[in-house]
Amino acid sequence: MSGNRHILPEITVEEKRITASLAASMVTNPIPAPIVATILATASTEITAPPQADFAAGPNEPALVQANKNRPRWATTVCFRLLPNQESAKNVFDYLVPKFVGVGMREADLNKYVYTTYCSCKREQNKDREAKKKSNTVSRRHRREKEHFRHRKAAYNKNKIAIDKKMAQDCSALLIREAMSEGESDSDSRGSTSSQPIQILRPGWRSNEYNRLIELVDEAVIADLGNNAHQLLERIWLRTTDSAVPDAIASQLPQWALRNGP
Repeated sequence: MSGNRHILPEITVEEKRITASLAASMVTNPIPAPIVATILATASTEITAPPQADFAAGPNEPALVQANKNRPRWATTVCFRLLPNQESAKNVFDYLVPKFVGVGMREADLNKYVYTTYCSCKREQNKDREAKKKSNTVSRRHRREKEHFRHRKAAYNKNKIAIDKKMAQDCSALLIREAMSEGESDSDSRGSTSSQPIQILRPGWRSNEYNRLIELVDEAVIADLGNNAHQLLERIWLRTTDSAVPDAIASQLPQWALRNGP
């Protein structure tokens, strides 16, 4: 038998968190020795669990695994005093009272630890959501940049003679994705389906002539798309950033493409 390596049927993730919090709290808020002994005994033996504490360790006990999966969790997008958190808090509190109040712990302290655990879970999930949102934004911008460069390259190749004539030189070697890339405002909180204009941050190292080349290429992109031009999000220049030319592309660009030289 695996013994205490299983999550006990009456123990939820929230109960384990709070018991551990009670044990840790004695560092800053000393608790009488008898209570400390009870806390440590509970935390070290009765609620021992494998690294992923939401499920039982034994693969041959599907009922216990499913029971743990079905246990309620804090609804961190809902107020602590509303359902289902109110019910979860009561269950956790009812579990802790006979274990700690009987040896001198006040119910008010247990209530505080239940609420503190909810707040801790909420902070963790908020961080996870923010990290996921940031990752999605970066991925979305990367895909948009890649697709935009594909359109730019196709438009230049199709309109090469006209664009080179306006620039008075052959620009085929200047279509470099990293050089033509532009940042987007950090305040951009659009979703994947938003049609709002993109606020562009133009790198300051690019010369006016090189920016002119990019504008000519973008005009060709829109012209070539014709009635499908609406598929591209409108790009609005917001400001020029104070940035140096990346070392990886500095040697690929002629002097005239750089505002202040290499």
